[in-house]
Amino acid sequence: MSSLVHGDPEAIRAFAQRLNKFCDELREALSGVSAHLSELGTSSWTDSKYQEYLAMFEPVVANLHRTVEEMQPEHVGHLYRKAQELEDYINGS
Repeated sequence: MSSLVHGDPEAIRAFAQRLNKFCDELREALSGVSAHLSELGTSSWTDSKYQEYLAMFEPVVANLHRTVEEMQPEHVGHLYRKAQELEDYINGS
């Protein structure tokens, strides 16, 4: 039965764990960069060019946050489910 299977459940789970960690790290990095930029705007960069840059930067960061918020439950969850289905198939469950 397992000769028809072309996947390793443990390798899929390992990738899901790495993807989950990546999402956590990206979320943390985005928060840090956003906080640093906000601090810059109140201390060192107070002209209109800061506001122009902020208007370009904020939508990009928001899009990245949305992507992470979608990726973590949907993609990571999907990979874990597929790994379990594959493992059940291999074990004849």
